[in-house]
Amino acid sequence: MRRSLHAARPWQSPERRHFGGIAKSGDTKELDLLAFRMHWANAASRSEFQDAYEEVVHQIFGLPAQSHCAALNLKTPVARAILLDTVIEHGDDGDKDSTGAIIERTQQNHGAHLEEQEFLRAFLIERRKTLLKPHNRETAKDWRESATRVDALENLRATNPELRLPVRIKSADYDERII
Repeated sequence: MRRSLHAARPWQSPERRHFGGIAKSGDTKELDLLAFRMHWANAASRSEFQDAYEEVVHQIFGLPAQSHCAALNLKTPVARAILLDTVIEHGDDGDKDSTGAIIERTQQNHGAHLEEQEFLRAFLIERRKTLLKPHNRETAKDWRESATRVDALENLRATNPELRLPVRIKSADYDERII
């Protein structure tokens, strides 16, 4: 069961004294990094912190991915994984490299009424193109280096769309069974 994001209030913890006026000023010059790491690790081990983290991830990435899946009538676990991974890497803010823009290019270049697996195959083709040649030049180097993640997702789509265990993540630079 998901807790409210407001259940965890790290700013009320005793550790807050080590963070001084950072929240107000944004200045981290005076931050005691060793104390910060120690308190971060301590906070991260608490269930309230973990619940808050999961809620933030769900709000920022999970809900937009679910929304795209619903709008596209995508049902398989691999479709959810592909859209979630895409929202995490590309964002969902409407720029030319975003998840929504990749969906639009997929529908324009491959057709708007594809069956789920055909749509996902086409979507991954468009995503790879975006990673290799993004509109935002600032992301170009990092995204080119991550293009093989599309291979791993395509492999999952083609071999295990229901994500039955064990799940094998395989690309040119990675081959691992997980879970």
